[in-house]
Amino acid sequence: MVEFAAQAGGFDFRTFSMPPAQDFRTRVAAESVFIGVSISVVPSEQYSITLIGSGFGSFTGVGPIEGQVSRIAFAASPDSPYAHAGFTIQGIAIDMAPYRIAMQMGTWQGLLQTLMSGSNQITGSPADDVLPAFGAMNSIDGGAGHNTVMLPFAVSQAHLLGWHGQYVAYDTVALHFDRMVNVQTLQFTDGTLAIGAAVAARPLQYIASHADLATALGADAQAGFDHLASTGLLEGRSVSFDGLAYVASHRDLVAAIGADGEAGAAHYIVAGRAEGRGVDFDGLAYIASSPDLIAALPHDADAGAAHYIRNGFQEGRAVTFDAAEYTASHADLIQAFGTDADLATRHYLDTGFAEGRNPALFNAAQYLANYADLRAAFGGDLHAAALHYVRSGYAEHRTDHPFG
Repeated sequence: MVEFAAQAGGFDFRTFSMPPAQDFRTRVAAESVFIGVSISVVPSEQYSITLIGSGFGSFTGVGPIEGQVSRIAFAASPDSPYAHAGFTIQGIAIDMAPYRIAMQMGTWQGLLQTLMSGSNQITGSPADDVLPAFGAMNSIDGGAGHNTVMLPFAVSQAHLLGWHGQYVAYDTVALHFDRMVNVQTLQFTDGTLAIGAAVAARPLQYIASHADLATALGADAQAGFDHLASTGLLEGRSVSFDGLAYVASHRDLVAAIGADGEAGAAHYIVAGRAEGRGVDFDGLAYIASSPDLIAALPHDADAGAAHYIRNGFQEGRAVTFDAAEYTASHADLIQAFGTDADLATRHYLDTGFAEGRNPALFNAAQYLANYADLRAAFGGDLHAAALHYVRSGYAEHRTDHPFG
C-alpha cells in the first residue's frame, strides 16, 4: 500500500505545483539516497527533494538517471510559495523516468495521481489540508485543522455513511470506497458536500439483518461498521432489520430498552434470535391509525415506532389501519398499488387522509359471508379476505355488498 503524508505546513492538491527544475542542484548523491535543492537567490523560494531507493547512478542536476525510487519527500520553508506542497510518499516502486519528467516539466500533480492509483494510506498535517483520494480503497486521516478530501467521482454516484466520527464514501459506479476520519468537506468532480451529509450508519442493525454476521460478529458495533465499509457495500448488503420496530413488537423490550434501535438490534443478536423473537410492528400503519399522529409526526416508520415506545404504549394506542382494507376500499388504489402495503399506507398518509378517503369502506366480514369458498379458505381472517379481494376478487367482480 502506498503511504502519503502531508508535511507540517499543510498540503493543498488544488494549488499543488512545483516549477520545472531550474537552478536545482545535487546536495547528496549515493546509491540509495539523492537530495536535491533549489538554489533560488530568494531564500523563501528554496525547496528540497529527497529520493530513497536503490541502484541510483548516472546523476544529473535533477537526479539519477538509473535506479528505482521507493520514497519521495518534498519540503519547503513555511513562507515559501511551495509551503502547501510538502509531502512524503512511500511504498512506491518506479524507475527514474516518471520522476525526471515531473522535475523537468513541472507535472507533479500527474505523477502523484499515477503513484496513488491503487490503495493508499493518506495522512494529513496539523494544518488545513486538501488531500487527493486517487485510486480505490483509500484510508484517510485528515489530522487536525479543517480538511477536504478530493474524490474523483460525481456527487450523484456517492453513497456516504458515517458512524462515531468514521466515514465511508462509496462510488456506486466504480465500486470503490474511501474510509476517512478527521475530514470536514468532500470535494467531488461536480460539487462539494459537508461530511455531515453522510447517512448515519446502524452497524448493529446491519449485523442483525444477516444471520451469518450475527453469528460471526455478535453485537460488536465496530466490527459491524468495519464489515459494512470493507465488504458489505461491495457485496450489496443492506440493512433490513429495524431495531425500533423490534422493540415496539415486544412489551417487555418497550419497558427495558426504550427507543434505541441499536440497543434493540443488540438484544436481538444476543438473545432475541435464539428466543425466536420477530418483528411485527408497522410504524407507518401506527401513524396512519391516529389522525393526530398523521398531522404531528414525519411519515416515517421509525418515527412511528419511536412514538409508540415513548408515548403510545402507555397511552394504550394500537395499530388499527389495515393497508389491504384501505386498498380494497378504493378501485383506483387496487389498480395502482395492488397488494403493496407500504405504497398503500404511504398514499393514505401523504394523500388519502387529506382527501378524506375512508380507510375502512371495504366490508371484509360481508365479503366472507357472501362466498363459501372464501370462508373455507380463510375462515374468519378479515385481513386475508381484503387481500383476496385486491388480488383476485375485484377482477372476478366479487362484491362485499350483501346479496339480495
